[in-house]
Amino acid sequence: MSQRQPRGSWGSALLCLAWLLSAFLVSCGGDGSTGNGPAAPGGSAGPAAAITGFSAARTIISAGSSTTLQPVFVNAASAAIDQGVGQVASGSGFTVSPAATTVYTLTVTGQGGPVTGTVTVTVVPPPAITSFSAAPQAVLSGGSSLLSAVFSGSGSIDHGIGPVTSGQPVGTGAMQTSTTYTLTVTNAASDAVSASTTVTTGPAAAITGFGAARTTITAGASTTLLPVFANAAGAAIDQGVGQVTSGSGFTVSRGHHGLYPHRHRPGRPGHPDRHRHRGAAPRHLLVQLGAPDRA
Repeated sequence: MSQRQPRGSWGSALLCLAWLLSAFLVSCGGDGSTGNGPAAPGGSAGPAAAITGFSAARTIISAGSSTTLQPVFVNAASAAIDQGVGQVASGSGFTVSPAATTVYTLTVTGQGGPVTGTVTVTVVPPPAITSFSAAPQAVLSGGSSLLSAVFSGSGSIDHGIGPVTSGQPVGTGAMQTSTTYTLTVTNAASDAVSASTTVTTGPAAAITGFGAARTTITAGASTTLLPVFANAAGAAIDQGVGQVTSGSGFTVSRGHHGLYPHRHRPGRPGHPDRHRHRGAAPRHLLVQLGAPDRA
């Protein structure tokens, strides 16, 4: 007669098998794998380091100026910019003042790294104005003047004149009122410098009278010179008299003949006639020495 296995033994065996299967699946990650696959780069799992932006506030600057570098990155263990900048933080600006055109490199280390990014800062000469002038600086109403400028960069003059070339004079055109002209010079960095010159306009200068109270005097005697003029910027009598005012008399006493030219201020040296201030030709007055009276 066969012996029967107790029911309790089969139930215990099934429970044991179920527990072993559950433990096996947990140790395999629930999908039958052994869990011994390759580890993530860097020895631990995590997102890769990345540069999301690297720029300069101004990529072109004038020599002697500065700009700000702006690095933006994520998942970095460390980050640095070369050219002497050093360690940086994401989103923080760093001011640089290169003496010449420079390429800056950002290096970020971390998972999947290192990664790099670059930005170039170009250095150009600053704008400069050597001279800016008008000739003549005073003209008759309706007259014109020449504006001359020497500069480095791109130049432009206001009042409708526009772009100009260094060393090449440009005309103002007919002028009805006194005008201040401004020259503005810029460079590739959009930096600018400016200079101004004024051209005045008005009616012509004129001598309406120049006489002497006595045109013939004896030695040791004196006479009075009387100049009358209009629209003058300045006036002078030679022979030691000097600057004069219209309508004011000036006493002179000479021991010999004297020739007194009454003249207005000359223009540019070397061009006395062409650039005389709203010019008028000199007018001369001869004071003649006569014989002394005899008793």
